[in-house]
Amino acid sequence: MSVPGERARTVALHYAPVLAKPAPPPVRILSARGAERIVATADGTMTPIVDTSAAPPGADRRKFRKVHYPEAWLAAARAQGSAATHYGPLCTT
Repeated sequence: MSVPGERARTVALHYAPVLAKPAPPPVRILSARGAERIVATADGTMTPIVDTSAAPPGADRRKFRKVHYPEAWLAAARAQGSAATHYGPLCTT
């Protein structure tokens, strides 16, 4: 596959203004000054993930499935007395 240079230039110039815009501010960030007290909790679960990529083409993929259980964690935090809760993932190794 080949792409004419003029087409690549046209597409780049078309998307350049969009890419040059500053990123929007993150959503659901606690205020910079912070709260006096923050109430937080975290909960996790083991999520089953099924992988059948080892199956040869045309084979019954059920016979080649492998299941692994990575952890999935979610944290919730809010200023004490506030109704606005902020959610975010927790990274685990």
